[in-house]
Formats: sequence, structure tokens, C-alpha cells
Amino acid sequence: MSSLLCCLAPMDWFTDAACRSIFFRIRKQYGNHTKTQYKMRTEFMNADGYLRQPSRIVHHLLSCSDTPYPIVQIYGGNRETLVEACHDICRKYPFFPGIELNIWCPSPSVMSCEAGAGMMKDKAKTLETVKQMSEACATYGMPFSIKTRLGLTSNDKQDQIDFIHRAVPYCSMISVHARTFKQGHSGDVDRETLYQIKEHFGDTITLIGNGGITSRDDMRSKAKNLDGIMIAQAAIANPWIFTPHIPTPQDRYDIIKDHFLLMLGQEHWMNEQKKILTDDPTSVLMMPSTDELRSRWVAVKQSYADQKLFSVLEYRKHLFGYLKTLVWAKDLKVKLATITDPNHVSDALDEFFCKLSVIEMNLSNRWESPIKKILHRSTNLSHTQYSNQKHPHHFRIHLHESSSYTETDTSL
Repeated sequence: MSSLLCCLAPMDWFTDAACRSIFFRIRKQYGNHTKTQYKMRTEFMNADGYLRQPSRIVHHLLSCSDTPYPIVQIYGGNRETLVEACHDICRKYPFFPGIELNIWCPSPSVMSCEAGAGMMKDKAKTLETVKQMSEACATYGMPFSIKTRLGLTSNDKQDQIDFIHRAVPYCSMISVHARTFKQGHSGDVDRETLYQIKEHFGDTITLIGNGGITSRDDMRSKAKNLDGIMIAQAAIANPWIFTPHIPTPQDRYDIIKDHFLLMLGQEHWMNEQKKILTDDPTSVLMMPSTDELRSRWVAVKQSYADQKLFSVLEYRKHLFGYLKTLVWAKDLKVKLATITDPNHVSDALDEFFCKLSVIEMNLSNRWESPIKKILHRSTNLSHTQYSNQKHPHHFRIHLHESSSYTETDTSL
């Protein structure tokens, strides 16, 4: 295998434009671009909502101008609106690398409209939907793909494998979570079935395996004959997962602050665009660069004092993931759970990391004691690797309003 596809899975309210920008920047800085390629998906977007209320839904597919465009994943239980959404996206956003149908999500709210994993219940109907969506995309030269599972239950697995075989002619790529719907996100992962499907079809289909991959090394060892590996749960708050880089405390601080800044800038920009879409739903929105989002937020942040922003609430799940390896972060988490002012959140983060920096310096002469457990508990480094890391007194918190990451080259 000359080049493995490394894929960040589509996750609702997680893989938004800000998150994808963070992952791309780290992958570009530390990743191996010779042996791997990096592909992203949008959050999965409801086709009916996109067509009826674009001002509320379109943010799911927008990307910062200095980040590669992702594959657009959509879901829905209505074939007509799924096909119509394909036409609309292809016309308005022809630069996207593809459109993907979600046939895997086990969420009850998604399945309630016969979407996501619910589409596996009537495989003949779903296959016809796949065919019509593929044909709609082909009209514009847009690649079409699907993401699915290995059936509803173990008893349904063979029928689902047959469905995947029949779907191959209509897809440029198929991603398969190697568990059934009943298993959800836990239980044994049946990769052997994926290897067999790939062996059967060879180069006629690009097959991506998903499920149970927890690290970069895990990804390579379990890919085998597959074209790529997709990571979901293990990537949450771990944008370094596709690289060999071991993040330092300064790395974590910089990403924590910049991720928050981008989410705030993204919400501010979308608030400005909603009136445009409300007045003219056919408008095509183009999100600015990450630098511009940062600058826009810094310029207006005082006007948002004491205001409740959705991005502050949404960021908590990212932030608590970033902080989970820090033993002393419990009090910070409790404090942040009650703060809604974005400026106060930023101040609390600066205060916490400044204290952490002082603690590190005080313990610098006892590097083999508690500090290594506190700051690097999740990295699984050996004693030798710890010894090769910089001494903790090299860690200094650099407080800043924004970081400049000017990267105009968006090649993978």
C-alpha cells in the first residue's frame, strides 16, 4: 500500500469548520505526507433542514478558506429531498471533493425519520436511493460515496454485506463501521469482513475501515489491505492522533485557546450571514480564513460581554476532552460549567495554565515525580521517552489574543 487514507470521521456538533481547521493545521505541521493522505468530512447535515432552512443548517458544510474542503455528508429519510440536496450542493459548491450518504448513525433522533442506520431496514429502497443520488452527483462530475455499518444485528450481517456489494457500482468510496447497529460504538470490531470485501473488489472500490482505532500505530497495523482508516471517538480533543507528534503542555495550551477563538469567530461570522440567507436562501456563503475569523472576533469581543453564545456551550465538550489528562483540571471544569461569558472563559483558561506553569517550575528538580503523570498521562510514553523530553522549566505560557497561523498552501 503506497498511501493510506487517514480520515477524520463526521461527528455531529464536533467536526465543524473550526475543528477541521485545527486538525488540518496539526496534520500539515507534523504528519507524514508521503505515506498517508488526509481526508475530512463535514458534520453530517440533514438534507431536509438544508433545503428548508439553510440559514440554520448551512454552517455544517462551510469551511475556512485556508482549509481543504471536506466531503459533505448528508442524511435523511426522504429520497426526493436527498436527491434534491445533491443537486443543490453540486450547483452551489462544485469545489467540494464529494457528497456522502450517512447510512450508519445510530442516534435515535436520526433513525426516527428512517435515516442513518435506519436506512438498513429496507435495503432495496436504500439501494435505489443510493443509485439516484449517485446519478444526481454524476451529472455535475461530483464523486458520491456512502458510510454504513455491518448490518442492524449479527443476523443481518450477510444481507448487509450483499447490500454493500450491490452499492459498489454507484460509489467512488465506501466507509464501513465494522460493527452492527446493535453494537453501537462498543463491542468486537469485525475487520476480517472488511478485508474480504476489499479482496473481492480490489481496486474497483476505495474501502475505508472504521471502528475501534485508537492511535496512529493502531491505524497502520489494522489497515492491512484497506485503502484507508477512519477515526472518530479517539480523535475527540486529540488533533495529534494522525501524526507522530507528542504534544507538549505549550502545544495543548495553544490549541485549547486557538480552538476556542476559532469557534467564537465562526459563530460571530455566521450571525452576520444569517440575514443574507434569510433574505435570499439561494445565496452561496464562503467562510473567510482562520486568520480573519480570529481578527473579527478580537475586534468585537467586548461587545459580547455577558452574552450567552452557543459556541461557549459547544466548546465545553472539546475543552473537557483536552483537559481530561490533567489531574488538577477538576476545579477548572466545575468553574467553566457555570461561565457563559466568552471573555471570562478565556481568562479562566489563562489563569489555570499560568498556575500550571508555576507548578511545573517548582517541580522541575523532581521531574520523575508527580508532574510527569499529571501532564502526560495520556501519551503512554516510556521512561526513556520521558527523559528525552525537554525539562518542564522550558514550558512557559505565552498569553496572546490570537495566534497567527498563515498557511495558504492547502494541499494534502
